[in-house]
Amino acid sequence: MAKNARDPKKRERKIEMAALAVPRLEEHPFTRDFPAACIEGFVACSASRDFRKGDYLWRQGDPAETFYLVFDGEVSLGMTTPNEGLLRIETLGAGDLLGWSWILAPYRWHFDAYAVTDVRAVGLNASCLRERCKMVPELHLELLKRLVPVIDHRLHMTRRKLLDLYAK
Repeated sequence: MAKNARDPKKRERKIEMAALAVPRLEEHPFTRDFPAACIEGFVACSASRDFRKGDYLWRQGDPAETFYLVFDGEVSLGMTTPNEGLLRIETLGAGDLLGWSWILAPYRWHFDAYAVTDVRAVGLNASCLRERCKMVPELHLELLKRLVPVIDHRLHMTRRKLLDLYAK
C-alpha cells in the first residue's frame, strides 16, 4: 500500500499543492511552452520550496534528488577547490533552472548550491520525473532539448572560472 494511501489528509494536501503549482510552472521560462501532457508530468512531481539566505540547497557529492525552477531570489553555484575554498561558478536567479545532475547516473551533484538571497522555487522530484519520462516519451524529449543548452552553458562557465583560477 502506498504511503499516501494510508493518510488521506496528506494525499489531499499533496494534490492541493500540485494544483497550486500549475499556473506557476506554466509561467516559468523553462516550462512556458511545454505541451500540456508535459506540464501535467511536472505538476505531479512538484512542490513549492523556500530557502533562506545562506541555506545550502545541496552540497557537492550529495544525491541529486530534486531540481529547481527558480521564481524569486538568487542561488550561487560553486565548487570547493583545495587552495581557494569555495569558487563561485555562476549566480542564478528568477527564471533559471537549477540542477541537471539528476538526469544522469550516478545522480550526484557536481557543485554546491546556496541561497545568496531568500529564494522561492518549485522543486521537482527527480525519481518521479525519471518515471514520468519513461511513461511519456514527449516529456523526456522536451526535457533533454531544454537541459542540453543549460548543461553546455554551465560547462563553459566552469571552464572559464577554472581558467581564471589557474591563470593567477
